[in-house]
Amino acid sequence: MNVIKVIKNEDDYKKALVFLELLMSKNPKVDSEDGEKLNLLATLIKDYEIHNFPSSLPDPVDAIKFRMEQANLKPSDLVPYIGSRSRVSEILSGTRQLSIKMIRSLEAGLDIPAKVLIQKNDKNFEFQYKNWDLRLVKIMEARGYFGRKSLKNHGKVELLKNLFQTFNTQTPALLRKTNYRLAPRTDKNALSAWLIRVLKKAKRIKLPTNYKHGVIDLVFMQDLVKLSEKKDGPILAQQYLKRQ
Repeated sequence: MNVIKVIKNEDDYKKALVFLELLMSKNPKVDSEDGEKLNLLATLIKDYEIHNFPSSLPDPVDAIKFRMEQANLKPSDLVPYIGSRSRVSEILSGTRQLSIKMIRSLEAGLDIPAKVLIQKNDKNFEFQYKNWDLRLVKIMEARGYFGRKSLKNHGKVELLKNLFQTFNTQTPALLRKTNYRLAPRTDKNALSAWLIRVLKKAKRIKLPTNYKHGVIDLVFMQDLVKLSEKKDGPILAQQYLKRQ
């Protein structure tokens, strides 16, 4: 595919991805002909993915916790939107459903889309963790996810519950995008475990400088993505981000 056209089917989509990779390898300037092609092709690919891949909305409680982390809010800061401290605690623990009044207040006050908040929270942690593949939990144990705790002295549900409830986690790509694509065979539990591992490690990294608004632009992202081609890409990406 050397001519950019509307993506109509899976074959067009695959060819577009190949062409996108080719354009990115050239590292074109944003205002160059190839740079314009790159922007146009990326827009077409995004549009195809939105309309052809299943979408998944983040859990309401996860969305609230994520916004709290973004805005550096404490549970007490949610009282004006939710009510008493006890109600805030019930909402964050998943034992109480959001009311219409709460949803409207959170949407207006914290800018969380109502379509996310209006979902029924079916998070029964006990039931959810019982369904985790034991082989996955053993791999997590071997890699130190649970610290000094192990399956010998603690149950699978207890280990998972402690891991996830002591750290705010959220669905990947939660900022402005409420849909994300997974390969058909992707284990969502493994993805969640990997996500929390990355977040915990990131928390321990001391950054030499504060982030400055405007640093991340298209050129920045192109340079970052190109590092994935290298054998030690993740390490290089970490170093690149740390420098910025």
